[in-house]
Amino acid sequence: MIVNYIYDKTGQIEYAVIPYNIWDSIKNYALSNEKDAVKQQKFEPSDFIGMLSHYDFDLEYELQQMKSQWKRDLL
Repeated sequence: MIVNYIYDKTGQIEYAVIPYNIWDSIKNYALSNEKDAVKQQKFEPSDFIGMLSHYDFDLEYELQQMKSQWKRDLL
């Protein structure tokens, strides 16, 4: 079996590429475990505080752009 790897910019392995016949035989197990893990995680909004603070957003401008899109799509 050949396993190929896809690396990120820093040289760390980001993805493993496996043959489809192996994926087909394990996908139900892999995806069911992933769904269980997601269900067990409790959503904590405080985990996301400051997540976008390094961006310099002009919120008023962005809101005006969104509103103009709404108006354009309605006409």
